[in-house]
Amino acid sequence: CKIHDNKKAGMNYTGVAVKENSNPSLKDCEIYGHLDSGICVKDQASGTYKNCYLHNNREKNFSNETSNTIDTSTCRME
Repeated sequence: CKIHDNKKAGMNYTGVAVKENSNPSLKDCEIYGHLDSGICVKDQASGTYKNCYLHNNREKNFSNETSNTIDTSTCRME
């Protein structure tokens, strides 16, 4: 999948917002061009993120705002 260019006024500027108790699986995604983070994980959410390419996001490419350990070692971030 490609998730890109979230720049519209009045919107959440994160590419993928993972909240509450969500546990998504993203594999081989390209996430780029957002005014905020590419992926932001909050609250008690977690997830599996494999071989994703995150780049050219204004804030962090991957923001982990939880106490959970999230493995992004197979993801490429520039």
